[in-house]
This record gives sequence, structure tokens and C-alpha cells, in this order.
Amino acid sequence: MNCLYGISRIIEKNSSLTDTFKKIVDVIPSAWQFPEITCARIALDDKSFQTKNFRETTWKQTSKIHVHGKQVGILEVFYLEDKPEIDEGPFLKEEMKLINSIAERVGRIIERRQAEEDLIQYRKHLEELVEKRTNEFTIANKQLQQEVIKHKQTELALQESENKFKSLFNNTNDAIFMHDLNGFFLEVNEIACKRLGYNRNELLQMNTVDINNAEYVKRISELNKEISEKGHAIFETVHVRKDGSTIPTELSSRIIDFRGKKAILCIGRDITDRKLAEENIKKYINELKYSNELKNLFTDIMRHDLLNPASVVKGFVDFLLDIEKDEEKIQAIKTIERNNKKLIDILESAAKFSKMESIEELEFKKMDIGLIIKEVVGNFKPQLEEKQMILDFAIKGIYISKVNKVIEDVFSNLLSNAIKYSPKESRIIINIIDAGDEWKVEVTDFGEGISDENKLQVFNRFKRVGKGGVKGIGLGLAIVKRIVDLHGGRVGVEDNPAGQGSIFWVTLRKA
Repeated sequence: MNCLYGISRIIEKNSSLTDTFKKIVDVIPSAWQFPEITCARIALDDKSFQTKNFRETTWKQTSKIHVHGKQVGILEVFYLEDKPEIDEGPFLKEEMKLINSIAERVGRIIERRQAEEDLIQYRKHLEELVEKRTNEFTIANKQLQQEVIKHKQTELALQESENKFKSLFNNTNDAIFMHDLNGFFLEVNEIACKRLGYNRNELLQMNTVDINNAEYVKRISELNKEISEKGHAIFETVHVRKDGSTIPTELSSRIIDFRGKKAILCIGRDITDRKLAEENIKKYINELKYSNELKNLFTDIMRHDLLNPASVVKGFVDFLLDIEKDEEKIQAIKTIERNNKKLIDILESAAKFSKMESIEELEFKKMDIGLIIKEVVGNFKPQLEEKQMILDFAIKGIYISKVNKVIEDVFSNLLSNAIKYSPKESRIIINIIDAGDEWKVEVTDFGEGISDENKLQVFNRFKRVGKGGVKGIGLGLAIVKRIVDLHGGRVGVEDNPAGQGSIFWVTLRKA
């Protein structure tokens, strides 16, 4: 009885199950007839609680621990020494009853603690539900307040939007018409009334066929079908005013919902000025076409009617130089030769520039621009020798670019200019530089150079900066720029860093 009483006292302290079972197992040996050699153990599913002197022996008593009718463990009592047999081995009947009572009480403890835990969990669940519902009600109340505010804001926005719509509807520069699918007007703005000369009530009694010309009336079925299928359409028409005068108009139409029904919204823009501008453009195009025809005619005259006589003059000059012995006459003939050559150069350059101006695209193929420049240099060998000039150019590799054969004219013009505008016994340098995606070709001379204000203009046609006694019309560099532009490259001129002269350069894309 003292043992059960002690267990009751332990249970009343409401300690954790671990502490409770530790204390119960320590109390058990005192209730047996040989407490000094008695040890005990409570073994549950996943835990074990035992006395400090616990040791398993062959002298034991056991009792199953049940929770809600299911075995969850066992209570064991062992004697550590052999004792005489009494009722059940060395154990008394009363001790058997006691171990069963203790096991039963342990089971009830577990059941009660589980019930308390379930009750705590249930209470926690209820509290969570109450908190959740409270939060939901709070959120719902806030949402309701927000909806009320939003509803009021929407009403104000709708009112503001309606006011804006009315303002825009009546103050726009375009005429606005709304009509049903049969063409009868449902609403019009003030501009539409003013433009057509009708008041609002008159227009609301009319149909679209009443304000459009006969051409529009013929196409009305086709246009309405397009608007219905696509939802929108833009087309031109001619509106007829009340006084019979007409207005060229562009109509932008689309399907809308108007007072619960399908309708068509049309915005009509007066395009009178645009039509006048189009007529002027057509007139200008025709004039430009005529000008181009005159330019082509002039080019043909230069090529044939002027160039042919100049070529004849050249032939007779060459003949006279061969037969004439008088030195004074020879000098006069050479003067004719020089001027005739300039005339031929001018005519050929002008014809070439005219041809390049008319070309929009060139056919390209892969070529080594180093070899092209080498061939050009060879062609100018007599001019270089005549002025006792040195040309530095050495091919140090392969310079493949996608070009047209006319690129040769670029290098010829640059080299020709360098020779013309450089003093005798000076030097010309040609370099090909690797510039990433491009080749950069530089022609450096040691002549007078070009001022900064003329650098941007020197590639314009008929622009030739002062170059001492050398005369020309400035087409060579214009031809250079046009050809390079057609190749997708760039041109430019810089000061020679040596202190005198210029560096003319062009870029061409690598192949």
C-alpha cells in the first residue's frame, strides 16, 4: 500500500512522463519482501526506465502495460539473488497483484497524459480556428471597406471619364460620328456639325449615304463588311457639305458597344492639305524625272558630242608633234595637248560621276586590294618619274575584300591627287592597315595639306580647295566617296603627322 501511495504522490506532482516513470521505477523495489536485492524496469515502445542496480536475472515477475486495450510496454521486477520458492517462485501472490496494479496504473497515467495532450492540442486548434476566423473577419471587413472606397472612386472616375469623353468628343479637331450597322447616326460631335453645315438634330435624322459622295455609296457594302470582319478599317472618302461643296476625308472606323448595342465609331480627318501636298509631290516627281532626263541627255552629249571632238583634236595633236620641227610651234602644240587632255579628263570624270550617281547597288566578289593597288601604282609610274617622286608601298600579305572592279578608280584618284598636289622630288606613302572588320587604305603626301574648314567639304562634288597652280573641277574625290559609299565603307582626310601634307584614307570591309 505504501508503494501505491508513493506512486500516487508522484503522479500528483504532474511532472513529465519521463520524470514520473523514473521516480515510479525507483519506488517499486521498496514494496517487495527483499528490497535490497530487487530491481525494476518499465519498458515502453521506444523508451526504457530502470533502477540504478538493474540487471536481468532468471528470478523475475512481469506485467504487461496496456493503453486503450493495446499493449505498449511491460513492467519487470527482478531478484538479483536466488531466494526460496514461495507462491510464485521466490515471489508472493501479493507481489504479483501489486505489479499488476502498478502496470495498470502506468497504463492509466499514459492514457491520461495522452488525453491531456489531445485536449491541449484540441484547445490549441480551437484557438487557432478562432484566431483564423477573427483574422478572416478582419480582412473581410477591411476588404469590404476598400470595396466601398473603390466603388466610390470608380463612380468618381466614371464621372470624370464621362466628362473627359464629352470634352474630347466635342473639342477634338476631327469630326466624330457614331452610327448603327445600317448607317443611321446615333451621335455626332460639334466639329462634325460645323464641318458639314448641319446642326446635331439634323444629322441624327440622317444616314451615312447622305453625307458621302457617290463613289463611297457604291462601296458602302464592301467597307461595312471589312469593318465587321476585322473590327476596324481606314479608308478615304469625300464628304458632301449641306451647301454641296466637298471635303476630302480620311475615315478611321471601328466596331464599338454603344448603349448595349453594336455600333461603328468613325473619326473623320480633313485631308484637303494632304491631297494638295500629294499633288505637289507628284508634280515635283515629274519635274525631277524631267530633270534626270535632261541630265542623262547632257551626259550623253558630253560622252559623244564633246568627247569625240576632243579625241579627234588629241589625234591631230599627236600627229603634229610627230611632224613639227619648229620648237616654238612644238611648245604651242604641247599647250593645246595639255589643255585638251584636261578637257578629256573633265568630260570622262563628269560622265563617270553621273554613272556612279545612278547606280544604287554593285556586284561584289572577293579580290586582293593589295594587288589592285600594285597595278594602279604601275599605271602611274611615268607621272612619278616625271616629277622624280618616291612611292613607298610594299605588299606584306593578302588583303581580301569583297569589292567591285570600280574600286580601282578610288585608288587611281587618290594617287593621282597625291602626285598632282605634291612638290617634285617628294615622297608618297601607301599603307594598308588591319582595322578589325575593315581594311584601311591610307595615301600620305607631303604637299600643301588641307585646312580644317575644308576637310569636311573636300569630298563634295565641284568642291576643290586651293592647290597652287593646279586647276580642276573637284570631281575626283566625289567619285571616290560615291564608290566607297556603295561598298559600305568610309572616307576621310587628316593632317600628315610629319608636319606637311595630308593623309587621305578609305575603309573597305574584309571578306
